[in-house]
Amino acid sequence: MHVLQIALKFLKTALVDNNLPYYMIPGRDLLIGRTTENERSGLISKLEELIAEDGRIIYRLPKLREAADTLSPDELEQTGKRRDKIERLELTRQYMNALYGASNIQQEKAAMLCWNDKIYRDARYEMYDMVWPQWRDYFIAGNRKETLNTVILSIGDAGTFRDHYLRFAHSNLSIVWPHLKSEVTVKEDTSEELIMELFAILRVKIERDLS
Repeated sequence: MHVLQIALKFLKTALVDNNLPYYMIPGRDLLIGRTTENERSGLISKLEELIAEDGRIIYRLPKLREAADTLSPDELEQTGKRRDKIERLELTRQYMNALYGASNIQQEKAAMLCWNDKIYRDARYEMYDMVWPQWRDYFIAGNRKETLNTVILSIGDAGTFRDHYLRFAHSNLSIVWPHLKSEVTVKEDTSEELIMELFAILRVKIERDLS
């Protein structure tokens, strides 16, 4: 917030002086011919308004404002901590993908090495438990309230997105399933399509919680 205040005040000064130096070529003015006096006056007033808000300016962010209006301070703190933890787990996944992929091996081989690594698997399972605590019971649930269609319904073009996530699941089936099947109870007649749907739902939920 302190740096944001510095930036806003810098822009205000530039508009007052009608001179915004280009950081790569200090002698170049980025405001030349870009604004009228009336436009600069309006922008200066707006910047003064934002500067006066100080830390309250963050409530202009729609997601944060909605959260502040609907959650108690304790709930907001816990939600933030949960999201931070999910992000750390995702960064673990990305780091290990980069680590195994650094030797220029094929992407499929790198993914296989990741899933053979217990640290990677534990991070994935912990993330799955956080975004969908009931995922282990998906194959034996008598009534599946959550399907891939219901989970992605709010995205918009459900058909297009459904195909995208199913293609992702299919491309990882032979790599992930040998490990994942030890974590879940599977009926003998469990279809490959249902397994892929589980992968896809987990992917959607992770992406949503990280967005």
